[in-house]
Amino acid sequence: MKARIEVAEGDLAATPADAVVCASPEPAGASGGAAEGPGGGASGSGEAPRPRASAAGVVVEPAGSPPARFVIRVAVAGEGGEVTEQAVRAAFRAALGVAREHGFASLAVGALGAGPGGLSLRRSAEVLLEETRRHLSEGGPPESIRFVVPGEQALRIFEGVHDSVRIAEQMERLGRR
Repeated sequence: MKARIEVAEGDLAATPADAVVCASPEPAGASGGAAEGPGGGASGSGEAPRPRASAAGVVVEPAGSPPARFVIRVAVAGEGGEVTEQAVRAAFRAALGVAREHGFASLAVGALGAGPGGLSLRRSAEVLLEETRRHLSEGGPPESIRFVVPGEQALRIFEGVHDSVRIAEQMERLGRR
């Protein structure tokens, strides 16, 4: 199956997916960094992963209600509580790694790091889509990543960034012919 990247307008919490990736209000390292519970079991064994924190500030926990099965919380703020491109990139990269580790086939992701005191919507889209493409080029789960953003303006920004990269990739392929 070919990996899919989608962009949609809507409510992240109402999006069907194996896991929803959202920002944690705590800065990286605030959770203590100790892993609690087993590392896997979400796929195949029927055993749900227990809530656990990683050194990268990622917490996986069962979702409170459907349609998502799990929530992956990431710390997009650095040590001083500042949201930076590097912190968002590292947090999302860690979330993708955790999703792969648990065998999640589908993710729903919000505009991590965007908002007051953070990144612009455009820069958030660029960082998240760059990391998504890097991750998917390595193969393995997840096979579907849907970016779910609130409002038409945010949707258009994410679509524009996604489309510009797809066009550049197509032009590169055509140039190799």
